[in-house]
Amino acid sequence: MMGPFPDAEQVLVDLLAPFGHACTYLPVDHKGDFDVTKMPVIWITRNGGSRDEITDRPILQVAVFARKRSASAGIAEQCREAVLNSVNRKIAGALVDAAREVTGVTQLPDIDPLNRMVQATYQLSFRRTRL
Repeated sequence: MMGPFPDAEQVLVDLLAPFGHACTYLPVDHKGDFDVTKMPVIWITRNGGSRDEITDRPILQVAVFARKRSASAGIAEQCREAVLNSVNRKIAGALVDAAREVTGVTQLPDIDPLNRMVQATYQLSFRRTRL
């Protein structure tokens, strides 16, 4: 009997945790502001994708925040390598069938010159888990 599809965000949280504070919600301090003590922060969100009865193909955005843009870019590159090398590996209980880069590491224009976030988008493929 087949179970649910894996939680794609949790798969990336587990995969990318060695490179920083991997999370699905940005960390906040006691005042509700972004908690800079957690940096580098790797923020993972599912932004779409498709599925059929056999395969889920989530699109996931990975945003990296660090104290310097060069650090953000370096960590983002480590994340990129980890995601692309995750094929045929079991992570968070899920076997990754495929991984591809949708949008490479970029820094979006921002009015705030102190914004050190860079991001990339990936598509993974998973089959349902067995019950």
